[in-house]
Amino acid sequence: METPDIHQVSPAALLEVCVCHMTRRAARAVTRAYDTALAPTGLTASQFTLLAAIASLGTAMAPATVARLSASLLMESSTLSRNLQALRDRGYLRWTSGSGRRAAHISLSDTGKKALAAAIPAWQDMQRQLTQRLGSGKAGALLENLEAAATALSM
Repeated sequence: METPDIHQVSPAALLEVCVCHMTRRAARAVTRAYDTALAPTGLTASQFTLLAAIASLGTAMAPATVARLSASLLMESSTLSRNLQALRDRGYLRWTSGSGRRAAHISLSDTGKKALAAAIPAWQDMQRQLTQRLGSGKAGALLENLEAAATALSM
């Protein structure tokens, strides 16, 4: 396959239809908005998501592990481990040793549960604002499309 000449293909036109570019652009805008909303709670959007994921995945029958979190969040385990360490350093996580580093059982400490609970109202407010700005139909469609993309591309 021959490489196209840059003068034959408009980079601006490429960006207008590039799913990767537009998704990352939207993700940066959404993350910025949630970071701003969550700032008074001391959590970033990423930290809030991790705490919520740990709380939702962790059960007595199947505790949260780095491997389960990585699969659920579609996140590289090394990046996830760094982000988890920051939460652990703040006292938000409880780690119970398993066999191997990735098998450690992760749960929210009491401090982590309180931090997540305290951040939920700010998150809810931003959810409402975003839904109002987009319109409820577009917000719902966006969630469905993002989930469909994640599912299709992770298979």
